[in-house]
Amino acid sequence: MKDQRGITLMSLMIYIIVTILVIATLTTIMSYFSKNLTEIIGQDDSIIEIDKINISFLKEVKKTNNSITAISDDMSTIIFTTGNSYTFKNNGIYLNDNIQIAEKIKNCKFGQAQENGKEIAQLIIETKNKTYIKEFVLSNQIENNRGLEETDYTSLRLPLLAGKRVEKNTDYVDNRGKVAIVPAGFTISKIESETSINGGLVIYDIPTKKAGKDEGMTDEEIAKIDWANADEVLKLQKTYSQFVWIPVDDINDMFMCQNKGSTVDKKIYDIETCAIVLDETEL
Repeated sequence: MKDQRGITLMSLMIYIIVTILVIATLTTIMSYFSKNLTEIIGQDDSIIEIDKINISFLKEVKKTNNSITAISDDMSTIIFTTGNSYTFKNNGIYLNDNIQIAEKIKNCKFGQAQENGKEIAQLIIETKNKTYIKEFVLSNQIENNRGLEETDYTSLRLPLLAGKRVEKNTDYVDNRGKVAIVPAGFTISKIESETSINGGLVIYDIPTKKAGKDEGMTDEEIAKIDWANADEVLKLQKTYSQFVWIPVDDINDMFMCQNKGSTVDKKIYDIETCAIVLDETEL
């Protein structure tokens, strides 16, 4: 009898252990699928919002003799001759400031460009998971409308902020979706080779001209700079300081963070001296 009880008790213990392992495994699997499902739903939400924007702007640019009349200084609003305006605010895009056409938008910038005599409305839309660059050609040239996503930026013109002075610390997005923070008061170069972040983004320290003073330039004067004119650009470079924004994957790889004094067998070894740690967005 004792042996039978022992076997029964042992079987019960094994059953309990196996049951716990099965439950733990199922919990892990369910948690994994739940997480992936949440990510998929989030991506689908993003795509749905982008589709809403596409539909609204396609309707807008189809209208006869429509054109862009104004873009706000902070590039958050674009206005058309139809009287319609599109504004990014409160994580959404609004038609005429009161009809929401898209939500769950992290950021959006509006701009305009010209190509082959056609006017183009440009949008850089940042969602939780992705940055989209959209172009819409006006004058009923709808067949040429295209959406450029991620690495397909070959036909996009200069970045929206190129050639502009920013009034506050501003996120600059280049043609590959890379982002750099431009300090308030600086002007972004409009020379194509100087607009890429990976290639070295160049910004100019051009102070705002004050009444009765000759120093600096007004926003209107900056807008009239002919960046294709080598002589004009050379004069600009001799007059104002320039700074190059270069991305660094590891801040401790910067030259000033390296100690070049250590040598072994006549070879110089880099020794990190800064030991800077980035905690999310703070050093």
